[in-house]
Amino acid sequence: MTDWQRSVLHKLVDRYEKSPAFRGEARVHREFAVKPREIETAYDGFELAVSERFDEEMKALVQQGLVTVKWARAPHQGIVHITARTDAWENIYEALGRKRADVVAGEWLAFFEKAGETEASKAYCAAECARIRSGKKPRQPVERAEKLIMLMDRVVNNDAWLLERELSAECLHDSKALEKCYRETLANLLIAYSGVSYPLEDMENPEDMREKQRLVLAEHRIMPNPGYLYLKGNCEIRFSGGGNLRLTPQTQVALATESLARMERIAVGASGILSVENLTAYHRLQVPDRLMIYLGGFPQSAMVRLYRRIARENPGCCWEHFGDLDPTGLQILAHLRRSTGLQIAPWHMGVADLERFAAWGRPLEMFDREKIQKLKTMDEWRAVAEWMENHNIKLEQEWMARQLEREGE
Repeated sequence: MTDWQRSVLHKLVDRYEKSPAFRGEARVHREFAVKPREIETAYDGFELAVSERFDEEMKALVQQGLVTVKWARAPHQGIVHITARTDAWENIYEALGRKRADVVAGEWLAFFEKAGETEASKAYCAAECARIRSGKKPRQPVERAEKLIMLMDRVVNNDAWLLERELSAECLHDSKALEKCYRETLANLLIAYSGVSYPLEDMENPEDMREKQRLVLAEHRIMPNPGYLYLKGNCEIRFSGGGNLRLTPQTQVALATESLARMERIAVGASGILSVENLTAYHRLQVPDRLMIYLGGFPQSAMVRLYRRIARENPGCCWEHFGDLDPTGLQILAHLRRSTGLQIAPWHMGVADLERFAAWGRPLEMFDREKIQKLKTMDEWRAVAEWMENHNIKLEQEWMARQLEREGE
């Protein structure tokens, strides 16, 4: 079968399957036809080489008893339309090697009704079944859905820290397939169906999507790379099973996030805690009388629990945060306050700092301006947001940290 013949028959079947006749609901007899130019735009009755070859191929379909053809009355004007024979649908499907839509829908239902092991994946499968029964296609092709369901079940049941590429290799037999093809959809399905309350209040913009995926998987102890808690300043940490770790302002450590579960006590010897959004700024800064913690963007649950624990065991400490002086940096601070329940003050994140470091600023992007409109409705951030908007400037903390170090702050 030629490409033109296949295209004609597929288009006829598509129209048939979308009609009441296919569902047995037609009140009047209806024929299903297609015009040559819907298949081949060069067909106009005057492009003789194209038209003659097309006509011959349609005559072959007529001879097979699959279609009828209406010819134009005027000479050399070719075919008006090709119509499917109403008694030939079964033969048309067979010629195309195509299954009827209701047969395919039945196969989809049979798959989704049995798939899934966890409550999350079963809820997703139930939603797809409802969609299919309403006459719609599943949101994901079955072959892809099968892999997503496998990933959902593996993630929801995960009980030990796991790297994303290990998860990908285990479930997809390709260490990079999760990142390339499945992670975004997987995160969205987990948000929709897992019942877990993920810390995503500030993730409404596209530039946050990768961070959203990281946070969702991190809630299930799945990381892109091994996670570490960076600390420096005066503190002492006691671990279960023995072993104390004493830090001074001149020493810093990076603890695997899995070790947080073994902490029995963390005693802060500084008067306050300063969290820092980005790692470069964290390494650059030395702030006297502060225990410094690298935050790493929007905090995952393990970090939130650590903050609450430090506050509970060290009630006299003040809390500060140093982040990018841009709309997303302010959102991260707001999110940190909300998720921990702590009164965390901004550190070098005001109008005076914008004015002071404006020479190192960058222009706002579209998503920045959208976030600024929301920030302008908040009393605390209105002045900062209006200054950014009026001067078209935002600041990255890496430049600010370097300048603060030079100036001895």
